[in-house]
Amino acid sequence: MKKIIYILCLNILLYASGFGNGFGNGFGNGFGNGFGNGFGNGFGNGFGNGFGNGFGGGKSYNFDAVDKNKEENITTKKIGYDIYLTVKEKDDKSFTGTVYTVARDENDNNLSDVNETEWDNETSKDVTLTGVDKNISKKAHIYIEWKYSKMMKTTSGENNSTDDFAIIPTKYLFNIQNNAVIKAGETYEVNATDDDNNTQLYDQNLSNDKSDRNATLIYHLNGNDTPENFNIEFKDGNAKFYIKDVGLYTLEFNDTNYSAIDEDDGTKEKDRTIYGEINVSVIPYKFKINLKNKTIYTPIYIGDKNYTLELNLTALNKQNEITANFDKDKNATDVNISLEFNNTLAWSNENIDLNYSITTKNSDDKFVKLENKLQDINYTLLESNFTNGVADFRIDLYMQKNISLPNSPVDINIKEVNTTASDIINDGLVLDDNITFYYTKLLTEDVFTTYKETNSSIVLLVYDVNNSDASNRDLNIMSLINWYKLNKEFDINNYIMKENSNFSSDNIDINLTLYSGIGENNISIDNNTTPQTTKGIIHLDTPSYLWYSKFNEVYSYSNSSNCINHYCITYQYKNINNSSQSDVGSGTFEGSEVNNTLEVNSSHKGIKLYR
Repeated sequence: MKKIIYILCLNILLYASGFGNGFGNGFGNGFGNGFGNGFGNGFGNGFGNGFGNGFGGGKSYNFDAVDKNKEENITTKKIGYDIYLTVKEKDDKSFTGTVYTVARDENDNNLSDVNETEWDNETSKDVTLTGVDKNISKKAHIYIEWKYSKMMKTTSGENNSTDDFAIIPTKYLFNIQNNAVIKAGETYEVNATDDDNNTQLYDQNLSNDKSDRNATLIYHLNGNDTPENFNIEFKDGNAKFYIKDVGLYTLEFNDTNYSAIDEDDGTKEKDRTIYGEINVSVIPYKFKINLKNKTIYTPIYIGDKNYTLELNLTALNKQNEITANFDKDKNATDVNISLEFNNTLAWSNENIDLNYSITTKNSDDKFVKLENKLQDINYTLLESNFTNGVADFRIDLYMQKNISLPNSPVDINIKEVNTTASDIINDGLVLDDNITFYYTKLLTEDVFTTYKETNSSIVLLVYDVNNSDASNRDLNIMSLINWYKLNKEFDINNYIMKENSNFSSDNIDINLTLYSGIGENNISIDNNTTPQTTKGIIHLDTPSYLWYSKFNEVYSYSNSSNCINHYCITYQYKNINNSSQSDVGSGTFEGSEVNNTLEVNSSHKGIKLYR
């Protein structure tokens, strides 16, 4: 009996051993699967593993992923491109079952579609990850999950690739075309993109740290430009930049920092670089005309340039900084300017021509005649006029004078000075100056006196057929019809050069002193000679814009000249040696009208004879 029991026990032990291998495997696969499917993966894995290990001995595996056909490492990948890998069992164990592979970021968000591959007693297998267009990552990895089933048992596990890697955009894309003309200081954008130029998928993962980018601005006149001429701000995969100064530039974005994790794994630098390049021509954002000085003499004479604007034109960026590269030796170009008039005002006389001169450092001060009346003045400032973004120039207005054809006053409204470039903002100068050009002449007075010191009156006359200014006084002189005493203050020293005036008499010494007033001035004559009687003609040197000659005679003020050709004063002094001297002597003093419309000689009692 004992023998039977022993044999039974031995058989049971032997059977148990068979059960562990045979039934246990069956149970582990069959029952384990049943349990796993029936009661959940957790229970299946827990119970199945426990049951299988306890009763059947399930295997564990250790998977890794590397670049296809490589022994180790995963190199930098680019968004929009499939990832080709070799998944292998690190201990060279043969595996039969299912392997799931996917690219993930460091927060375990999927960066690709999940690849599912069936293995059949294999130690490695090539896989392709598609759908690599979810996002980019500085630190990605390959997540691997494997499982197999035997009898009632499912065994599974998970591994991460040994090597981390970067998934980067393929390029930087600018929101302007290559070789575009852009404006200094105006903001433009560059975005990280894939080859299909999609940007919205990657923005949130690009660092805002400027050190992640190497942006180089190359100025094609002097090579790499200074950082001061370049401003850039990175934010959420988007870079906003502007170039401060004008010129031809190449802007390069050369980012290898984003894929720095792959520096040591054999990735070629060109393959882990996010690159963008664009050539641009930068022009000023605006031209600004600045008034340095303005001179308006009163009155303004026909024949004289008494309206003067001293100006400069500055080339600016959007931040209102001068673009110093807009220079004659660098990147300056010609700039057209326009002096604009109010064309609603009419000329009072169509025979009058408005002329102008524009003076720069490199141009002559020559007057240019306008072809049409009240035509806007258009002028080109040459590139040679610009130094460090600034050009100085002066505008003088001039109304041509015909000395034998007087004209009534001409009113002009000068509106503004502007630049006319269509692609650059004009910041012009508003003037709104109302000016009047007067045709004028002088009226002189002869002197017959018994005083050593005496005065002679000089009156400024204006020609005005319509007497448009009621403040001007009519002198009621027949020979001076349409001529009026101009009721404006003027400085006689500007109109008579006493140092150049001559006295046509020998051995006489007189001094002239000029006194200004409103419309009428005085010349003080100081006779320093001793003869009983002094007589002669004072020839006055006056500028041509005050000259008038009915018969268009040649202007001259020499001692030998005729007073019909210029302004002069006939002077006579008589020493009567008595205590009651007077400015009025007896008898008749004769003279001739000079430089006005009177054609005959006239005689006047006393000392006054108007020239």
